[in-house]
Amino acid sequence: MMKSLSLVGFVLGSCLCFAFTATAADLATEQLDNWHHWRGPLANGVAPNAKPPLNWDADTNIKWKTEITGSGTSTPIIWGDKIFLTTAIDTKLKPQQSETEAAELKADDGPPQPPRTGKGPPRRGGKRGGFRGFGGNKPETIFQFMVLCLDRKSGDILWKQIATEAVPHEGHHRDHGYASGSATTDGQSLFVTFGSRGIYSYDLDGNLQWGRDLGGFSYGVPSKRTTYRYLFEALVASATE
Repeated sequence: MMKSLSLVGFVLGSCLCFAFTATAADLATEQLDNWHHWRGPLANGVAPNAKPPLNWDADTNIKWKTEITGSGTSTPIIWGDKIFLTTAIDTKLKPQQSETEAAELKADDGPPQPPRTGKGPPRRGGKRGGFRGFGGNKPETIFQFMVLCLDRKSGDILWKQIATEAVPHEGHHRDHGYASGSATTDGQSLFVTFGSRGIYSYDLDGNLQWGRDLGGFSYGVPSKRTTYRYLFEALVASATE
């Protein structure tokens, strides 16, 4: 009887292992045909199965152009016929704050930082950043942190979702902005990060699956890199503080 049970357990375990391995292999194959995160399927800037044009300019080999409101330096990612990207839009509106809300916002900025010395080179618009480009002025207006999906063939905007609306916790590096973290996908869910303004998961049709505000970061918004491991570690770090 024990041998029979052991045999059944071995067979079931082998089947589950095979199914997991097959699923992982299928996903890896699909990823090679897409651009599912920063720097592509192999994280080296190469799309092994693609055949892009070798020459282009403003009028050559350009299939379509779509204007995107706001600003962002995140990498657009591709899955199938969908392109996903993020942007941050300055609404120019100031929040109507009570004294309590203002105190909470100040406390959310994190511990005081030591004074910075030196000045970075001029930013766009002629303003200078702080030390090594950091330390830009903190905005006082509300930003919309937005996720967009475009049709790969036409450039039409299929859907857009405002993940959150808030005043950024602090300034940003002169070369980036408030939509610097690139999205990533496994072909079923889309994961986006806006730094201290949260991590969000959508299905590929734009329906919100979950979101998590991480509170204030002391060292600004992350650069354009998002991985599954980073998302998991960020959530655990926030939950255990």
